[in-house]
Amino acid sequence: MADLRALAEERNALAKELRENYPTVVARLVSLFARIAANDAALSALHGSRPSGAKGYLLGAELIARGLDDFSRDQPSITRELRLPDWAESNKLLWPPPAVPAAVLLAEMVSQIHDPRRHSADWFAAQQADIARRKAEEQQRIEQEAALTEENRREYERSLPR
Repeated sequence: MADLRALAEERNALAKELRENYPTVVARLVSLFARIAANDAALSALHGSRPSGAKGYLLGAELIARGLDDFSRDQPSITRELRLPDWAESNKLLWPPPAVPAAVLLAEMVSQIHDPRRHSADWFAAQQADIARRKAEEQQRIEQEAALTEENRREYERSLPR
């Protein structure tokens, strides 16, 4: 009976510790992982924009922290593999954040570009509206270019010695 009470007390202490610490620890990890992911994306964009053969490659924060040169099957990324459920609704993940499937992104892009009238009896009206929109955009571009050219001309004339 003493063993039962001791185990129950230990269990209750562990439950209290988990209840008090899990939400805070997970919130801190999610914040850290999100900042690491943003930094990794910025590093990737930087590396992708550099010319071929450029020297100097910056490793990600997790690689530096773990003293690794790269991730492998035996040493996978913790920030990409770890799953952290919400305390109140453990069927929902706080990490990784939900990602929008590529098919949904593509469908949204196509729906924004696609005018449903193009494949209906109103195709001619859609075509005329598209032509009018393009003409207005081109006219606006021409006006902006003319204003910029005029401003550059005035600046050049002001810079000439008198």
